[in-house]
Amino acid sequence: MMMDTPVLNARSLLPRRHPSAWMAAGLGLASLVSGPIVGVPALLLVRRIRVDLARNRGHLTGRHLVLVGGVVAWTSTITWAIAAATGVVVLSPAATYVVPSIAAVLAVALYLWKQPRWLVGVSLVGGLIATIGGDQVRHIILRGRAIEQMHECDVASQSADSAWHSQQYQDAHSRYRRVAATCMGDTVQIATARMQYIAAVTERSGQAESARLQQVEATETARQSDQRNSAAVRRRARFAAIEGAAGGKLAEAKRLASGKKWEKAAELLQGLNDELETFQNTEVGSTQRWKDLVTARRSIAERVQPGLDKAIARRQAEETRKAEVEARRQQRLSDRVECCDGTISPSCRHSQGSLRGCCSHHGGVC
Repeated sequence: MMMDTPVLNARSLLPRRHPSAWMAAGLGLASLVSGPIVGVPALLLVRRIRVDLARNRGHLTGRHLVLVGGVVAWTSTITWAIAAATGVVVLSPAATYVVPSIAAVLAVALYLWKQPRWLVGVSLVGGLIATIGGDQVRHIILRGRAIEQMHECDVASQSADSAWHSQQYQDAHSRYRRVAATCMGDTVQIATARMQYIAAVTERSGQAESARLQQVEATETARQSDQRNSAAVRRRARFAAIEGAAGGKLAEAKRLASGKKWEKAAELLQGLNDELETFQNTEVGSTQRWKDLVTARRSIAERVQPGLDKAIARRQAEETRKAEVEARRQQRLSDRVECCDGTISPSCRHSQGSLRGCCSHHGGVC
């Protein structure tokens, strides 16, 4: 019976598996999930293990595990590379020309480096697959977006037209802006024309509203002016009535002051002053007649004030004296002694000290 691997030395009689064979197989399988991040290290490990197997022929085994790891690592790495290139083509239309160029350069480099022919073919085919597949995927995505945009355009157009026919121009204007942003062609032109019409209508409406507000403001201003004029007429009429009676009041105040009836004169002047102060900050208050009345009243008041102060001082002194008399009377009353029969003792006082024997003929002091 012939063996595939001849016995070269004594160590070949007891072969052992390469210590990294299972690791190569595991990394190859892991590259299915992680891609070139694990696939490239797995390929490097597979290459090193193959060198070790060739160098220690007959002593190390595990060729099948290494073969599985290498095939899986190459498959996952190439698949991930094609998927990445496809994604680049999908994202950038310019990559449609760049990816095949890179694939061709890579195939030439692999051929010059005397790499396996299948790897050169995979580079070319992978570049074509990534280019064609990415281009098709991009067209599918763009077509889907176009269909979605057409649907959005139809919905926005219907909503805007509904608001337009309902004469809800503000709502229609905002919806036509959405139409202009999502639609194309004649629909955009119609939306733009209607937005211009709405803007013109809104401007005219604003001008009409502004004119109405100006008219209302003018009417209110005229009304306030009429009110001010009416109030001024009423003030002048009231001042004329006060002015007619002011002369008599001033003469009466002088007569009372001459008779030293200071308080009555002051009361009469204070009433006249209250009436004149109501016109102080009005147009009447700036007239010479009002100023003359105020001056005459002040002149008489200056003559009355000293006598009034003296009269007030005398009245206060009299009130103080009466209060002192009343206090003394109350004090005397509080010093009297009440007998048991309810009468006030005519002779006994609390201030005398002992009340023994007082008012015995009235039953004594209780």
